[in-house]
Formats: sequence, C-alpha cells, structure tokens
Amino acid sequence: MKKNITIKDIAELAHVSPSTVSRGLNDSPLVAKKTRARIQEIALEHGFSFNTSARSLITRKTGIIGLIFPEHFNQYQHSFYLTLLMNKIRDELEDHEYDLIVKFRKNRNNTVNNIRHLVNGKKIDGLIIVHSKMEQEDFNFLHENGVPFVLLQAKQYYVDIENENWVFVDHKKGGYIATNHLIGLGHDSILCLMLDSPQYQFTERTEGYRQALDDNNLPVDEEKIVLCDGTFESSYNLISEKPDFMKQVTAIFAQTDIMALGAIEALQDLGMSVPKDIAVVAYDDIEFGKHFRPKLSTIHQPRDQLAVLGCERLFGMLDSDSTTPPMQRLIEPYLIVRESCGAEG
Repeated sequence: MKKNITIKDIAELAHVSPSTVSRGLNDSPLVAKKTRARIQEIALEHGFSFNTSARSLITRKTGIIGLIFPEHFNQYQHSFYLTLLMNKIRDELEDHEYDLIVKFRKNRNNTVNNIRHLVNGKKIDGLIIVHSKMEQEDFNFLHENGVPFVLLQAKQYYVDIENENWVFVDHKKGGYIATNHLIGLGHDSILCLMLDSPQYQFTERTEGYRQALDDNNLPVDEEKIVLCDGTFESSYNLISEKPDFMKQVTAIFAQTDIMALGAIEALQDLGMSVPKDIAVVAYDDIEFGKHFRPKLSTIHQPRDQLAVLGCERLFGMLDSDSTTPPMQRLIEPYLIVRESCGAEG
C-alpha cells in the first residue's frame, strides 16, 4: 500500500526544513516565491492534503466557512430554491479552497445555539447567514469574537442591520413586477397566493402585489389574498375547493413555483385552461418549472449573483484586517415569460 506523504517527506524532497514546508504550503511571504512554488508542486504531485488542524495551528485559520440555513430547509416546498442557492455558495467557496459546514441556527435536538458552537469551537473562519429570524445577541456575539459574516437572501425582523454586510433580493419589487405584468395583459381580478410563513420576504411579495394594484388604480380585494402553506397539495386543494370563486378570477400571482404548479393542476382538473381562462405568474424560477405544461412564467431570484457577491465580500473580510464600510446590496429579481401567463411569443 502506498504510504501517505508527510511534511517531513516533502522537506527532504525540496531540501528545506519541515517548518519551511509548513510556511510554503500556507503561502507565507517568509518563504521565497520560487521555494513556495516548488513545495506546493511536490505536495500536489504526491497527493498531499494539508491537515486542517495543522493549518490552523500555523495560520489560525480553519479553511472552513459556516452556512446558517433556516429550519424550513427540510421542507420540500422551500428546499428546491435553497438547495440551488447552497450549491452555488459551495461552488464559490470551493473555488477559493474553503470547505463548508451547513447548520441551522439552533440544534434541533438540544436547542444549542449552533453559531456559538461553531465559533467557540474555533471550527470556522466566517459565516454566511441565510436566515430571517436571527437575534441581536447573535450579531453582538459575532462582533465581539471578530467573526466576519454576511447576510444573504432574507431580511431580518428584529435586529439592526444598519452596519452589517448584506445582499438581499428586492422581493417587494418581484411581487410588483409579477402583478404589474398581469395587469399589463389586461387582468384586473388577480388572486395572490401568499405563502403562510414568518419569513419577511413573503410579506414583501404581497406588498409588491398591493402596490402594483394601487399604482394602476385597481382596488385591493382582501379576499383575493389567500394564505397557503406552500405545498403543491395545499394550493391544489385551495383552488379545487373554490370553483365558483375561481370564475371571478382572471389571473393568479403565486408566491412560489410549487404553489403555482399545484394551482395549475387544480385549474385543469376543474376544466379551466391556463393561460386561456386564467393566467399564472409564479416566483423563484426553480428548474423543473420550465418542463411542465404550460411552462411556468416566473420571477427569477438571482441566486448566483447573491452567492457570488456574498462570498466575495466574505473573502475580502477574511483577507484583510482593515475596517471598511459594510457592503449592502439590494438585487432586483426579473420576470421570465413562458407559457402560463399567455404572453410568450
């Protein structure tokens, strides 16, 4: 069996001391550039993987980023989009040779705060937080311990983010774009399927719906803002149980693609055609929405841009000890027109 190469082996091959090898593997400026290149070349040729604990002892860095995801990540109506976002974050981190630990804010078994657990255990160099129900004490703790972090995707309810680094989607604008598009197609009776969730982003999408109606001098009918738990089955049942009510509706803005697909299935079972009888615009742009019939018109969340901007900001904080103004970016989503709204072509 082939023996795993050690730092001592690399030192002998490179004709340097083991301490020089350790510094060279960590790109230390104390080692000449040519020597560093030679050390790293030997390590690569022999399949050497620098032990994380050894690296941490020298650089005080783990090479690991923590990702705090919301607890509803395990619910499939949310997991499609969040999985795509996580995959892009992971790709960005791997490109910069960082590993990833994914945690909920609290351990579901013992309610231990996972943020404190990761930081106190010196398991991470920084955090990306995709969670809308953080507490101010979490942020205070991270600042006190000098742990850089970036907030992604979800605005916070009860915490001060004025001086924090964040990249959010303008969900109110997304709701506005979806509703305004349907109004532009001639619809004035638009049902809003609102996800029944404590996350602020769904309230924002409804605010956008309301604003679009108001800007077009259309009344907001509260009966046409209907709460749904976000599952395919829930939206299917909600629509199929209201055949008479649906005859008063000419379009639907569904706040997730999953809800839209359930609604379309129900409408078809009621003998109604989409988009001929009722037009539909959804939100999220998950992959399989474009493979259903009719293909789903939807608001695209710029998840790749979120991941790239957030990771780049975190890398910048990790690479520099200097204090810079926080990066705060609100990214606009955009409409993808397919078949379900009746405007494709």
